[in-house]
Amino acid sequence: MAKLPEIYDVLRFIADVLRFIADVLRFTAVLSVIYIFVCTCVYCSYYVSKVFVLCLCLYYVVFVLCLLCLYYVYCVWTMSIVFVLCLLCLYYVYCVCTMFIVFVLCRVCTMFIVFVLCLLCLYYVYVFVLCRVCILFIVFVLCLLCLYYVYVFVLCLSFDTGLLDLDAGRLARSQNTEGPATGHLDPGFLGFPGS
Repeated sequence: MAKLPEIYDVLRFIADVLRFIADVLRFTAVLSVIYIFVCTCVYCSYYVSKVFVLCLCLYYVVFVLCLLCLYYVYCVWTMSIVFVLCLLCLYYVYCVCTMFIVFVLCRVCTMFIVFVLCLLCLYYVYVFVLCRVCILFIVFVLCLLCLYYVYVFVLCLSFDTGLLDLDAGRLARSQNTEGPATGHLDPGFLGFPGS
């Protein structure tokens, strides 16, 4: 029976070894599972971090693109506002220049019309004064002619009367040597000197 305890001890030893091997295998399995879990977690975290970094980069790129789009929209909007303001300024300058040109043209036209009217008034005053002077000159000449004709007429009448008296006086003397037949002297005959 002595062999039995030895077998029993051997079996116990084998059972302990097997138990130890089972514990080692169990421990190894747990370590393997932990290792696989840790490796999987590390790899997952690595890939998650890569995905996260890629998502962050993609988010940053999208954000930058949105900012660029907003900046482009802002620039286009600003440029359109500046363009509209420039157009309004040009229109205002055009209106001011047009109004100034119209104002200057109106002033020039008004001054030209006033100048022409002044020239016409001066012309009409000149014509009026010239006509008046001409009329006065004509009236003066006519008056002088009338005076001359009246003087000539009176002179002719007095000369004709004197000649008639002279002829009558000579006729009377030639007929009567002592004096006139009427007995008075003729004033027309006495009026001539040297008789």
